[in-house]
Amino acid sequence: MGWIRKYLINAGLLAISLLATIVIAETLLRFTPYKKNSNMSHERYYYTADSLSGYDLADSFPIKSFKLIDQTTTDMEIWTNELGCFDKPYKGEKKTVLLVGDSFTWGHVPFERTWGSVMEGLIDSRILKCGVGGYGTKAEGNKIKKVIAKANVYPELIILGYFVGNDLTEDYTFPNTLIMDGYRVTKKNVDYETGKITDVPESELRTKMNAYLKKQVIKEWIVGHSIIYNLLREITVIRKIAAKFGLTEADEIKSFNWAPLYSVLPERLPWLKNAWQEHLDNLEKIKSIVDSYESKLLVVIIPSKEQVYSFLSPSFENADWEYTNKRLADFFSCKTIEYIDLLPLFREYADQTTRKLIDVNKDLYWRYDPHWNIKGNYLTGLLVVKHIIEKGMIYVNDREGRLSEINRELKAFK
Repeated sequence: MGWIRKYLINAGLLAISLLATIVIAETLLRFTPYKKNSNMSHERYYYTADSLSGYDLADSFPIKSFKLIDQTTTDMEIWTNELGCFDKPYKGEKKTVLLVGDSFTWGHVPFERTWGSVMEGLIDSRILKCGVGGYGTKAEGNKIKKVIAKANVYPELIILGYFVGNDLTEDYTFPNTLIMDGYRVTKKNVDYETGKITDVPESELRTKMNAYLKKQVIKEWIVGHSIIYNLLREITVIRKIAAKFGLTEADEIKSFNWAPLYSVLPERLPWLKNAWQEHLDNLEKIKSIVDSYESKLLVVIIPSKEQVYSFLSPSFENADWEYTNKRLADFFSCKTIEYIDLLPLFREYADQTTRKLIDVNKDLYWRYDPHWNIKGNYLTGLLVVKHIIEKGMIYVNDREGRLSEINRELKAFK
């Protein structure tokens, strides 16, 4: 039995040594550029129930800390103003531009770095920055009317941020989200083979939500406090193991049986034909809403990370990664709806060198999170304002001077 005791003692000493090493390493790393770690968290009560869209941003939500999945130098602050927008207070400005969309339009970078804020610094109008995470075109049409009624102002221009990745799905399942105990909860499932939508029972929703929140407590502590863990999660094997326990984010797009819906041709999934028609009808309704306010409409087509960086796109049989962009372009041209497709422009400015991970400091998207990083937001702001000025969609002082400034910035950016 002596050998067992000796084995246990050695194992204990090894464990103590390993723990001491980790503690020392964690301490030393806090004096390096890796000292800040952060992860994504959704603040409770940031969203509120809405009778039309299922949910919306709460009005006048106080400033709270918001953590991103990817490591950043600082955490960002989130809030809402009296219009129910992630924006500074509205002071009754009459020369306005209304910006609506989903999470790409809402942010995922510090407020002053969002593309809405970038644009506001380049034109003479106040931009009402009213993106809501998870919204599709149906919900965005409701948001336009809601904000205009609250602000009591007709914008000269309404910009719709259209995300290729999920706007079609969000419309198909609308309304697909409810507020439960202050949190957003998805209440419908879709069978991509048949298109059948099923409602998840409330009891099951509550069970899943509670399980998710418990995982989040563990995940947020580890990701938020352990620098070593955040460095190790760059290793694919460790990342996959951690993903099974909910401690890091899985590469979700590679786990789908189907290609992302926006890349699937309707011939493969017959139910998509009607889904697409209804979706395009919703876009046309937004044009009618904008026309009723005697405003102009600009649709900004936002590409997914996998579209811009083709080396991140998994192989799916018969998938057309540009199908949605081409179909939207044909539709907008037919309906004389002004638009700008950022996909070809982003590809022009993106580093297309094949690699396993993108660099959050050099590329246009976050590494793990699917949204634009600070550079992606800045590029979007420049490109969209350039389009607006060149098309004469709003009046700006010193038009030629501003275009020259933007072109200089774009040249330097490239």
